[in-house]
Amino acid sequence: MLIAILISSILTLLVRFTTGILLVPLLIGLGFFALSIGPIYLTIVQDYLNSNKALGNGIFMSMNFLLRSLVILLVGLIGDAFGIQNIYLAGGVLALFSLPIVFALPEGKNNAR
Repeated sequence: MLIAILISSILTLLVRFTTGILLVPLLIGLGFFALSIGPIYLTIVQDYLNSNKALGNGIFMSMNFLLRSLVILLVGLIGDAFGIQNIYLAGGVLALFSLPIVFALPEGKNNAR
């Protein structure tokens, strides 16, 4: 998870400062690494809910759907106000702030770091 967060942050910042055809491989890589974090979160949820894995999975997926929908709306509003390029800059920097949280995760059966 640490590598996926770090690489997606770097790719997000590179997208901000790149133009032209070079955006295509950057966006493909960004999509791969940014979306690879979701299954890791799901594994962590199931790792800590041994007896209620289906309930934990359902709550996680519901919260994930609702929060992503709200974030997409918020990103669109902020992008209209300040420019979409600035969203990429802010997203890349804010994602780097999540790196210390990875080290705060308790050790589990499946070490997700």
